[in-house]
Amino acid sequence: MSDIIEPPHEPAPGDPGPAHPQATTRRARRIPIIWIIPLVAVAIGAWLAWDTYSKKGPTITVSFESAEGLQAGQSQLRFKDIVFGTIKGFTLTPDNSRVIVTIATTREAEPLLTDQTVF
Repeated sequence: MSDIIEPPHEPAPGDPGPAHPQATTRRARRIPIIWIIPLVAVAIGAWLAWDTYSKKGPTITVSFESAEGLQAGQSQLRFKDIVFGTIKGFTLTPDNSRVIVTIATTREAEPLLTDQTVF
């Protein structure tokens, strides 16, 4: 037996030739599941920031002769046993005769804070 090698067959004009599989790529359009955790964390953080900011009221300063018994972060501004704010800090007047107390209030305290309010 003899080995006869035939030349490759050339397709005739108009003949598409043998069908070759074509490689195609497709991009995944879904977000990987691992990204859900950071997205939920960002959403919770944004909600907490908005919730805190929406409850914040005006910051006021009050002048007292003495700050005896007051503590920053612990002493509270109360009216009829309802907490309307917390003392944030103290400073002295330039002549050192009085103490200026800074109070962060809640949004509910705003109607009570007028130029007629007495502490």
